[in-house]
Amino acid sequence: QILEGMQMHRQLARVQLYGCALLHDLASDGDGNRVRIASRGGLARILWALGGYPVDAELQECGLAALQALAYYSPSNATAIADGGGFELILRAMRSHGPIAEVQSQACLALLNITHGSKELHPKLASLGAAEVLVASLRTHLAVHTIQDYGLPVLRHLAAQAPDRAVDLGAVALVRDAMREHWASGKVQGTGCGILQDLAQTSGENKTALLTS
Repeated sequence: QILEGMQMHRQLARVQLYGCALLHDLASDGDGNRVRIASRGGLARILWALGGYPVDAELQECGLAALQALAYYSPSNATAIADGGGFELILRAMRSHGPIAEVQSQACLALLNITHGSKELHPKLASLGAAEVLVASLRTHLAVHTIQDYGLPVLRHLAAQAPDRAVDLGAVALVRDAMREHWASGKVQGTGCGILQDLAQTSGENKTALLTS
């Protein structure tokens, strides 16, 4: 009924928002629900809602939350989201709603859940300019621990694809600032050290950047 309502009332933003919120809650309940939602066209409905209402920040937040819940430890759903234009929609939401921490947090978590365990998707995400968008989000919301927790692991994936580009974008200084800001967070400290270690192993120039940034 939820999916039928979203299909029937595509012109009503509130219906799309509440539908995405309900799908998020159901998908968060377990693997079985994630499979059922995906098999009945739920991913397509969420992607349509995100694409249809790009300026509605609340809807974007709910739609991104639904995507991250459906992608959680589900490689098949992650691939379906990426193949359905999900990366593009997530990055567009991040660009359009840069100051809104709730949108940025759900977007970073969606990217993390989609790319976790799906290394074959990393090059596609990198090719869409995701590093630039992610660095901007992490820098803007340096004090928001959820954005750092979710975003830094994705930055590590992207830096592995193009380490020189990551350094050029200021990833070294960003990671150091995040580690200083969130000194008590094991996640931030661990991921930050991992990023810096990875970059140091790629080239002499990047090792120099670590020492001088």
